[in-house]
Formats: sequence, C-alpha cells, structure tokens
Amino acid sequence: MRTSLLLILLLPFYAVSQNVGIGTTTPDITAKLDVSSTTQGFLPPRMTSIQRDAIVAPANGLVIYNITTNCLEIYRAVSWYSVCNGGVYITGKTNKLIGGVNTENPYSMEQTADGGFIVAGISNSSVNGDVTGTNHGGYDIWVVKLDGGGNILWNRLYGGSADDIAESIIQTADGGYVVAGYSASSATGDVSGVNNGLNDYWIIKLDAAGNILWNKLYGGSLNDYAYSIASTTDGGYAVTGYAVSSATGDVVAANHGGSDVWVLKLDASGNIVWNKLLGGGNDDDSYSIRQTSDGGYIISGDSNSSANGDVTDINHGSYDFWVIKLDPSGNISWNKLFGGSGSEGSFSSFQTTDGGYILAGYSGSSASGDVTAVTHGLNDLWIVKLNSSGAITWNKLVGGSNEDFGRSVRQTTDGGFIIAGNSLSGSSGDITDPGHGGSDYIVTRLTSAGTLSWVKLYGGIGTEAAYSVIQLADGGFMLAGYSSSSANGDVIPVNHSALNDFWILKLAGSGIIF
Repeated sequence: MRTSLLLILLLPFYAVSQNVGIGTTTPDITAKLDVSSTTQGFLPPRMTSIQRDAIVAPANGLVIYNITTNCLEIYRAVSWYSVCNGGVYITGKTNKLIGGVNTENPYSMEQTADGGFIVAGISNSSVNGDVTGTNHGGYDIWVVKLDGGGNILWNRLYGGSADDIAESIIQTADGGYVVAGYSASSATGDVSGVNNGLNDYWIIKLDAAGNILWNKLYGGSLNDYAYSIASTTDGGYAVTGYAVSSATGDVVAANHGGSDVWVLKLDASGNIVWNKLLGGGNDDDSYSIRQTSDGGYIISGDSNSSANGDVTDINHGSYDFWVIKLDPSGNISWNKLFGGSGSEGSFSSFQTTDGGYILAGYSGSSASGDVTAVTHGLNDLWIVKLNSSGAITWNKLVGGSNEDFGRSVRQTTDGGFIIAGNSLSGSSGDITDPGHGGSDYIVTRLTSAGTLSWVKLYGGIGTEAAYSVIQLADGGFMLAGYSSSSANGDVIPVNHSALNDFWILKLAGSGIIF
C-alpha cells in the first residue's frame, strides 16, 4: 500500500539524469525543471506590492506575480524588475510615489551629503499614507528626507492655519536644511511671525532631523512670493521671488509697477542684511538665484517691462526671459531681456564651468528676436547658453506639437546639460516617445554646444510634471515631480489617491528608467 501511494504521487513527474520533467518524459538536459503543457501555464506565487516588500532578503532570481500592478517581477541585486508594458522596468527603490490621500506636489529636490535626497513641496494630507504629521490648515509645506534609493527616512509638515507653500530647499553647511516659500498664515502653528500682508516670504531653518531652528516671515502689505534660496559664502542666504508690496513692512523700496523681483540677503540667523526691488513698469518675476564665483548673484525669471525702471532692454513681445547679474552688495552689474515675438519665461539657471550661464524655461516664439529656431508647437522648452557677460552663445528649442516646459537644468559632468519639465506633446517634433496621458515628465540631454542627444517622456495615464533633476555619481539622474497616475505606464507604484503624489524616478545616463 505504501509503495502504491508513492507511485501515484510521482506519476506526473519524470526524472532523467536528475533533470525533472512535468508533463514530459524528455526534459531538456540544460534544465533542472522542464514544465511542458499546451493547455496550462506556470503560475508563480501571487502577492501585493506590500507583501512583496515584506520578503526578507529575497534571493536573486526570485519570481513573483504582483497582483497590485498585474506584472511578473524578478528580483536582482537590490531591486525588483517588472516585466511589463512591453519592456523591463525596475520597481521599488528608484520608482516611488510618496504621498497621502490628498494632494502632494514637490517643487524642489537636492542631493544631500549622505548620498540621499531632500525634497520640499506641499501637502494637504494629514496622518495618512506616507504623511505622518498632522496638517495645520490648507496646504502645508511638506519636507521629505530620502535615502539614496528613494526610501523615506523622515517627513515633516510645517505650516499655520492658512496655505503655506515651499518652492526651494537646500542643505546647509551644518548638515541641516533651509526652505524658502511663502505663507498666508500669521502667528499660528509653526509660523511664529505675524504676517505683514497677504502672502509673505517664509524661510525655515531646519536641523538635520527636520526640527525647526528658526523661521521668519518677510514681506509688505500685499503679496510677496519666494521661489528660490541659495547659500552664500559668508554662511548666510540669498532669496529671490517677487513682490507686489511697495515701501511697506520689510519691503523698503517703492515698487516700479505690477510685481517686482525682490531679492533678500540674509545672515545665518535669518536677519535681513539688504533687500532690493528690481523691475520696470509692468510685471517682473524671478524663480532662480545662485551665488556666482565672484561672490555676486545670477537671477532669472521673466518680465514684460520694456526699457524702463531697472529693465534696460526693449521687450521682444509679451514676456521675455529676464536675467540679472548682481554684485555681492546687490547692485545690478548687468541685466538682459531674451525672447521673441511670443512669450518666454525662465524657471532655472546655473553658472557653468566656463564662467557663463545656462537658462531653461519655455518659449512660445518662432524664429523671431533671440529665438533662432522654428517652434514645434505652442510652447517649447527653451534653453539659452550665455557667456560671462550675458551675451547669447547658443539657444535651443526642444519640443513637440503641443506645450512643453523646462523647469530644471543642470550641467552634466561631460560639460553638457540635462533639462527636466513637463510635456503635453506626444510623438512629434523632437519627441519620438508617445505621450502617456495628459502631461508627462520630459527630460532632454544636450551637448555642451546645445546639440540634442536625446529627449524622452515618462508618465502614466494621469498628469505628471518634473520640477527637479540631479545628476548622480553613477552618471544617471534622479527626478522629482508629481504624478496622478497609479500603476500604469512608467508609474509602477500605486498612487495613494486619485490626486497627485510626489513621483521620484531614477534614470540611467541614457535616459532609460533604472
């Protein structure tokens, strides 16, 4: 009886020279296990992403079917690889959605000294999903510290009873962080100061663990918005944005008209050293500031003023790029308008290794003014290379048939440039990838001479926009932006809601998802 039972159990299996066959009497000699069937398939273990991530020290080659993403996944080295959507994508550490049940948008990311990342933006979620803090009211500033693989180390909400927005974050020399944005709150929650008007610049100094060391409001009687902060060589900070206020509160100068660029120089404790209103008779806004090698500053934004106030050039059309070079005391060394017959705006700028500057934004102009190329659609990414005196060396339009915006630019180790933003174009113009949904991440790489190396789209069926790109030591890139997609297209993780999550994505140097 015992022998008969053993024969019955082994009946479906055939072993030849220790090669096991299921459904075949002649298993392939190169296979330890050969499964053969024309009517049935092989079914690996099925589990959710959460259950998969709970596997301790998975072995290389481990196979599962992920019922969250409906994809077959294989573990290799440090990541799960998803065989899905016609290609192979790495899941887990380098493709992350971070958020709660409401809206989270990241507007700034920097790499930290420990090889991780610090990300700042907004959230109106409260103690749900990845958001561990309690919301103070409206939108709060949300700061998230990530390790090198994009895993959360800590996260904090900062705010008061009204809306509080972060636009820029940097790591400081003491290992902490400083955040720049704006706040409509007044002496509530984390906002210790009294608001001067409607929205004030809000600067927050954090220690390495995210605890507030100090925070200050700066502004006048109307709206004042901070968009960028930079560390200075004296241990202080330079902040830029724009102000509608005029000769009230901390805004000591009279406004030139509309909104003006407002630049603050702060000491290490956040006290104002000097502040400057720069502009013309119309609207003048700035979104980027960097300290330059001579101790001064380069500022970029947009202007629709023309040859009045501090704007010395004649406007080319609607809004132009406005680039301002300041000396260390905040005096204008030179300023330039760049544009065509349409509208242009610059969101990001850096000093380059040759002493010049690189600007990224958008242009709606076509072969007019400073825009030498023909536009591909409604708006293209516009990348402008300047020499140290502010003269154009080259300029490049990159885009498709719809709207495309450049929001972040960095110089790469080969002397070229990487630009990230968002695109509503599909496969058209310079873009060979099909669009995934409403808006996708767009990432393009240029040579040092401005020649297009590649341009790629990343996204899902929802809406995506990239706001930060960083080159990594391995030659790849880390992106931060937002996504409303969930487990579709390039967005492998599941969204925490039907709204926006932070989307952290790593690319290889060639632009493939890595």
